[in-house]
This record gives sequence, C-alpha cells and structure tokens, in this order.
Amino acid sequence: MKIEISPNGIWYHGSNKVFTELRANSTITQWRELAEAFSHQPSRLGR
Repeated sequence: MKIEISPNGIWYHGSNKVFTELRANSTITQWRELAEAFSHQPSRLGR
C-alpha cells in the first residue's frame, strides 16, 4: 500500500468537529478510516 500525503489536502484527527487549531502533540492523518478507528482509543487495531 502506498500512502500519498497532500499538504493542502484534508487532514483528520478522529473528532467529528472542525478545528482550526489542535493541542500540541495531537495526531492527524489524511487517512479518514484510520482517524475514525483511533477516535475510539482502542488498545490495538487489526485487519
């Protein structure tokens, strides 16, 4: 799998809210499904 990053693309953080600023050390990704999975704070993920 190749993940391409577009600096001007949409970035997700797992919340359903729109933010213009995040807390320091927040994790963001352009992979929406990954952000949704981590929004539930799982101890681990599998496929």
